[in-house]
Amino acid sequence: MHTRRPVTARPFHHGHAKLAMALSLAGLGAGAWVLQDEGAAAPGALTQAASQSTMSLATPAPSAPAPVAVATADSATPGTFASRQQGTTPPAADAEPMATLPEPSAAHDAAPEAAAATALPMRPTQSNLTPAQWNAAARMPTPRLPTLHVVPVKEPSDADASGLNTSASQPAANVHDEATMQAAATGSTALVYTPAQIRQAYGLSTLPAATTANKGAYQGSGQMIVIINAYHNGSAGANLNAFSAKFGLPSCTLLPSSYKAGASLASMVTAPKAGDTCSFQTVFVNAAGAVVGNAPATNAGWATEINLDVQWAHAIAPNAKIVLIEAESATGTAIAAAMKVASQLGASAISMSYGAREYAQVTQLDTVMTGTATWVAASGDNGVEVQWPAASPSSLAVGGTVLTSVSPRAETGWTGSGGGLSVYEKMPAFQASVAIPGNPAKTAANASKMRRGVPDVAYNASAQTGFYIHQNGAWYSVGGTSAGTPQWAAMVTLANAVRKLNGKAAFTGTAFQQAVYGAAAASSYRSNYLDITVGSNGSCTTCKTLTGYDLVTGLGTPNFAALLPALVALK
Repeated sequence: MHTRRPVTARPFHHGHAKLAMALSLAGLGAGAWVLQDEGAAAPGALTQAASQSTMSLATPAPSAPAPVAVATADSATPGTFASRQQGTTPPAADAEPMATLPEPSAAHDAAPEAAAATALPMRPTQSNLTPAQWNAAARMPTPRLPTLHVVPVKEPSDADASGLNTSASQPAANVHDEATMQAAATGSTALVYTPAQIRQAYGLSTLPAATTANKGAYQGSGQMIVIINAYHNGSAGANLNAFSAKFGLPSCTLLPSSYKAGASLASMVTAPKAGDTCSFQTVFVNAAGAVVGNAPATNAGWATEINLDVQWAHAIAPNAKIVLIEAESATGTAIAAAMKVASQLGASAISMSYGAREYAQVTQLDTVMTGTATWVAASGDNGVEVQWPAASPSSLAVGGTVLTSVSPRAETGWTGSGGGLSVYEKMPAFQASVAIPGNPAKTAANASKMRRGVPDVAYNASAQTGFYIHQNGAWYSVGGTSAGTPQWAAMVTLANAVRKLNGKAAFTGTAFQQAVYGAAAASSYRSNYLDITVGSNGSCTTCKTLTGYDLVTGLGTPNFAALLPALVALK
C-alpha cells in the first residue's frame, strides 16, 4: 500500500492543506534544507501541494538564489492561504506518524461524508455556478494534491539563447540533490531539463519551423491555451519573457488586463489568428464567477505553479496565445467558477494543475467542464490515488514518469504518479479500446461496473528529473505531474493548429482523448508512444506499470513526431 503523512483536521483553516518545497542548494554549496509545513483545509479548499518529505536543515551557501516564499499554516482568513518568506530556519516539523493510505474502494471517502455535514458557504446570488455545481464544489474534501518540488539551481547557460537549441544535444544539468537526508546519504543526483532537451525527448524537435506558408501552425499559432490557477502572480509575464530569452523562445506580447466594464467576455479575451506570435493575458475571476478588474491576493506557492505552467506551455507551443485565469482563492467554489469562465473562451486546450481526492459529488462538478476545449488535468503526486478533475471523463489525465535520458529516451514510472480506478466515475467511451487493470471482463453484464481509469497518458514528473523555471531573477528546478499537464495542453494546440492548416476541424469535447486512445492501436502503438513498463506507484496489484495501458502511466509518453501526423490524419 502507498504510505503518506496524515493531515490533522483543522476545519476552516488554510486553503493550502500542505505545501512542501524541497529547497536544495544542490551543486551550489554545502548547505541544503527541506521545508515542510502541514495543515488541513476546510471542505471546499484546493491546493497544489502534498508533502511526504522529511525535515533537514543546514546553512545555505551565499551563492544560492533567494529562498522561495511558501504557504504556511499560520492563522488566516478561513479558506485562504497564509504565506511567509522562509529564511534559514524552517518551521517546526509535525511529529505525525506515517499512515497507510487505503486501497481505492467505496469506503475510502469518509472525508466527503464529514464535509457534507459541515455548514456550507452561501452561494452568491449572481454565481455562474448552478446550485448543484455550487453545492458539489463547496463539499470538496480536504485535498491531497500534487507536490510542488522546487529546487534552487544555478542559472542555466546561454547555449540556447540564440534559438539554435544547442542544449538538445547536450546532457541535462546534473545537480547533486540534498533535498532529503536519504538522497544526501546515497549521493543521488538530480537532472534538470531545458525546453530544447524536452522537445528532443518527446519528438517535438523535428517539427517544421514557422514559415509564411504554414503560418506557425507547428508552433501553435492561432490557438489559445487557457491555464487555470488561484491567486495572483503579477510577475508571470516578466518571468515568461526572461525564460524565453534564456532558451531562445519567442518573446510574448504582454496584453493588459482583460477587464472592461460592460464588455462581453469575447471582446475582453479575443481569439488569436493563424500567423500570430505569442501573447499573454491574465483574467481575474471573483468568487461569483465574474470577470473583474481587481487582481486576487497573491500567494507564493500558487505563484510558482503559475510560472511553471505558463513557461512550459510556451516551451511546447511557443506561438500560441496563453490566457491565465486567476481564481479569487483556492476554494473549490472559486476554482469551479473560474473553470466555468474558461469553458466560454473558445480555447483549444485548458490546463488544470490542481485537484482534490474524488468524492461522491464529483459527477455533478463534471458539468462545469463544457465548451469546445480539451480539458487537461494533473493526476496528482501521491501515488495510488484518484483525484478530480483528472478523474472526470471530460479530462485528459496526465500521470508521471522519471526521464533519465533524452536520447535515447529512457523513462520509468514515477512512484508519485497519481492513478487508480475511480470509485464514482464510469469508464468513458474513449477507454473502451484498452483493458483497464482492476475492471471486470468486458461483458454486457459488467457494463455498469466499468470504472474510469486514471491516468490517460504520462510525462516526465520526478523531482529528480525536473524542469527549469525562472522566478523573479532566480532559477529553479520543478517536478510534479503539474509540469506535464500544460505541456500536454500545448500539444493539443499544436494538433489543432496543424489540423486547421490542413483544412480539418479542431478536436472538441473529448475527441482528442478518443484520438489519443485510437493512436494506441496495436499497429501504431510503438511508434506513437513510449510504453513505460518499469516502475510502480504503490504495492497493490494494479499499482505497477504494464505492457500497454496501466494505472501508473496510462498509455505512456508521446513520440510526438509520429503522434502528430496520426492526429492530423483523422477526419
